[in-house]
Amino acid sequence: DYLAPSTQIEHQLVDIWKTLLDIEEIGVHDNFFSIGGHSLLAIQMISMIKSIFHIEPPVKIIFTYSTIEQLAKFIDILTSRRQNIENGEDVETTYL
Repeated sequence: DYLAPSTQIEHQLVDIWKTLLDIEEIGVHDNFFSIGGHSLLAIQMISMIKSIFHIEPPVKIIFTYSTIEQLAKFIDILTSRRQNIENGEDVETTYL
């Protein structure tokens, strides 16, 4: 069932997927690989994620978190931790 993005990160990821997959309607529960994604597009996605969110998760993350909802939660955690580290608040944990 289609569920629209609700957070800013989900909206940004949907825009990335629309660009990569050339699909207009992408819900947060759609699986990247079930709707036409493949490993080469996953690599391109990582590049786009890096430029937008200023993080560089490994490509295997796309295989682990293959829906918008899952990937958005992962990105939210990474960006929050990065901000904490930059502020000197969480220097012991840099990765999940």
